[in-house]
Amino acid sequence: MATKTRVFKNETKVPQVFYNKFGDPVTVFPGKTYVEDVSNMVSLNDLLNRERERIRTQNDVDESKRVKKALALIRVAKAVEDLEKFRDGETNPEVLDAILLKEKEFSDAD
Repeated sequence: MATKTRVFKNETKVPQVFYNKFGDPVTVFPGKTYVEDVSNMVSLNDLLNRERERIRTQNDVDESKRVKKALALIRVAKAVEDLEKFRDGETNPEVLDAILLKEKEFSDAD
């Protein structure tokens, strides 16, 4: 990876003060040069892109939670329908097994 540098050169006859990547003052005397390694600095555009990606990911997570909640509500409605069938006198063991399985799913989800 190439090293990125920033050069402060004092071509005046008086000391110059420059600020490094940390915001600290650096005095460069007449005729001298200060070279700063900025390879590990992150640009503002990189930070903005990272934030956009974080927001996009968070939106995807929120959407998946919304869909999961909607699917859970659909399953609850189906379980209630199955329970109503059972209460109406239907004694099909498959219906009972389905109800018990749904109850277990809901208790595990909580």
